[in-house]
Amino acid sequence: MPPPEPHPVLIAKRQVLLDKIRHMDLPPNPLDDLIDRLGGVDQVAEMTGRSGRIVPVNRDDSERINIIERRQFMDGKKSVAIISDAASTGVSLHAAHGSGGSHKRRVHYTIELPWSADKAVQQLGRSHRSGQSSAPVYKLVVTNLGGERRFAAAVSKRLMSLGALTKGDRRAATGADMSEFDLDSKYGKPELDRVGLDRETRSKGDVRIFLNRISGLIVTRQSLVFSLFMNTLSQVIKEAKSIGEFEGTAEDITATAIKI
Repeated sequence: MPPPEPHPVLIAKRQVLLDKIRHMDLPPNPLDDLIDRLGGVDQVAEMTGRSGRIVPVNRDDSERINIIERRQFMDGKKSVAIISDAASTGVSLHAAHGSGGSHKRRVHYTIELPWSADKAVQQLGRSHRSGQSSAPVYKLVVTNLGGERRFAAAVSKRLMSLGALTKGDRRAATGADMSEFDLDSKYGKPELDRVGLDRETRSKGDVRIFLNRISGLIVTRQSLVFSLFMNTLSQVIKEAKSIGEFEGTAEDITATAIKI
């Protein structure tokens, strides 16, 4: 049977919808926009799971492109690398001795934290390897919403349990002291009791459950509740410092000369 003739009314409705979309001025693809702002494809090495930027290519070409992009970044020909979870397995992007880009210290920005803290540590390990000329600087990019901060809290707690990634180790990655993100601490639990939002249930004082629950609130209420939590936490830490009971992180400061 021949295909049915297109209905003129439906065609007209489709055109109306297409015209509306065209005039909505939608933002560009975030990844393409980021690459463009960082200098274009000549300056940015992209290793992601997508098959192409504009013209789709097959999977084999995608894997070949990732290898070429990685080599150009490691040789110092490209200054920025964008990598996704789909292409991060087995990839090393550290400042390796002998590579053309070894003189460039890595600054590792994590734009989207994964659900698993172990997965996040694995991703951060792409730029922190043995045989590197300098340790990377880690920066977690998060909003001030409590629902998102719970991922940073889980990652920071996991990182702080790894000796080679904390500031107490001389080989540490700079910026890995993420105690500011660790909300589920000895100060966070009693502080949550002081906030007084959950007095009767078994989850009283459980910061993780608190952060999970507020993520279901609308943005304005979530910001309000999380601001109350953070302000109270700051007060608890301030009180602990005033009586000499605050347990912060210790840092090794290396210097050629010290003047007191």
